[in-house]
Amino acid sequence: MVDLMHYATGATLYGYCRHALRDVMFPAIVPNPEGIVSGAVVVGLSDEEKEAIKRFEGGMYDRVEVDVEVELAIEEERGYVAMKTEILKAETYVWNYTSSLEIVPVEEREWTVRPLVREAFVGVGSGHGEE
Repeated sequence: MVDLMHYATGATLYGYCRHALRDVMFPAIVPNPEGIVSGAVVVGLSDEEKEAIKRFEGGMYDRVEVDVEVELAIEEERGYVAMKTEILKAETYVWNYTSSLEIVPVEEREWTVRPLVREAFVGVGSGHGEE
């Protein structure tokens, strides 16, 4: 397994919205002209690693080429660092509505990463309340 943190940088995806899915911890990204998704872009994945992610997604998502906005630190003369915004081509997984799972409207409950991380690192039944 690749240590993704060494290959990731923050990114912003415009034209999509991230939603919770009913009764599961993972989210769905869906097209939305007004939407903005804050996340990360991972670079340097091999074809084998990309295929493993595709299998993990279980056919519920389509891999789509998108433009993402990233901020890069650029070292300038005299040791100063400046931030530069760039648009990069990337791929993301967009919900294809092929499963029976239901998207939860943001007004009802916005998706957060906390429950997913809690289960992955702390375990179910750890005594922490739901978020």
